Amino acid sequence: MEFEEFFNQILSFNFSGIHENEELFTLEIISKLQNAISEKNADLLEICVIAISIDGVNNNYIEVLKEALKANWHYKHEDLVELARDLKDPKFIEILYETAVMKLEYLTPMDLEPLLRKCVHALMEIDTSEAHDKVNLLAQKGNENVKIVLEVYR
Repeated sequence: MEFEEFFNQILSFNFSGIHENEELFTLEIISKLQNAISEKNADLLEICVIAISIDGVNNNYIEVLKEALKANWHYKHEDLVELARDLKDPKFIEILYETAVMKLEYLTPMDLEPLLRKCVHALMEIDTSEAHDKVNLLAQKGNENVKIVLEVYR
């Protein structure tokens, strides 16, 4: 996607009145993100991630973010995990675990490590027994990166 087209896509979001009616802005982003997912449109998904950052991630995004994390056709998994980490909601536990063990074609095994570490951080920050159980499952796989992340929390 050309920069100009990308910029115009961002401008197509209705930013006017963000502060007056934040809920409508959030609903517009959710709608566009659902479209991105159904159309498997990686460019629109990327724009939605930027718009969520502008809006400020909140609980209204949980279900659509989970859906986006499941998809393997885009390149924004790390950014989506960061958004989930910001929310610290137990509803993300299973999908964060699945994302941590997901094999993504666009990432080499070495490039999967930052995604794994981000998933572990997000699970640790959710800080429930279920989240800790998932981290323990990841640790049992023998990956040194999981052990390194866990040192931060000891």
